[in-house]
Amino acid sequence: MMREKKSLLASRTNQIKPVNSITTVYVCSPYRAKSTEPKTARAEIAANIDRARGMCRLLLKLGYMPVAPHLFFPQFLDECDVREREEGMQLGAELLKRCDELWAVGDEISEGMAAEIASAEELGIVVRMMPEPQVLLDMIIRELTKKLKKGDDSETSASEEPKTGAPIKADNMKSEAAKKVTEEQAKIPTDTIEESETVKISDLAVPEAKEPAISEASTVGVAVSITLDDITKVIVTKIKKDRKNNEKIGSLLTAYGVKTVKDLPEVKYEVFLNDLAQL
Repeated sequence: MMREKKSLLASRTNQIKPVNSITTVYVCSPYRAKSTEPKTARAEIAANIDRARGMCRLLLKLGYMPVAPHLFFPQFLDECDVREREEGMQLGAELLKRCDELWAVGDEISEGMAAEIASAEELGIVVRMMPEPQVLLDMIIRELTKKLKKGDDSETSASEEPKTGAPIKADNMKSEAAKKVTEEQAKIPTDTIEESETVKISDLAVPEAKEPAISEASTVGVAVSITLDDITKVIVTKIKKDRKNNEKIGSLLTAYGVKTVKDLPEVKYEVFLNDLAQL
């Protein structure tokens, strides 16, 4: 009996993934409330905590190690005390140095988030702009559904043997080529799901926050496409330079008839970026 217990314990131990091999993700999301009205402020903080918890749980299920200082330090530090809040931010900065990636969650970037994103970029840590946890989960489910459906279609096609001597139509060749191009552009992963059923978010081809790329073609009058990441990068830089720009950017978004940058139509990206540069 003792030998069987030791064997079982050893097998379970071998299944545990080493901590050093787990990608550590710093969860960057709002904590403080915007409202000064006590009841509304409490509701906002509760919603912010739920958002961070939801993302931490999702990260854990995806095989990552979540790190969320704003869920831990407020348990014993007073967020309303300026000195203790500063201590918490310093401790969070130390934890950030030990992380592999930073995921900025939600549609809005607070002052604290902007500082954390800027620090991550200075440290060379991968920064990813992520939607709300539930939205991200829906994205993963959709991608998995496509992946499984594609596998079923492949098996069905393989089971259908072509007739001997049947000619290959050019239209079929074109459709197959177009399908391959579409898959490459969409960056849909074609590898099979591992036995552990762990799904990496990198499979979803979520773009990282990058510096705006300036190609040689742009110097000869060819238009450079502006992305949402380009605008987000400028916003983070502006807020880091002067925190008052946070309110100015909010007013600018209101002038464009939207609440967040993600709601901004692509056709207005260039004009909005020009206005943003004037702040």
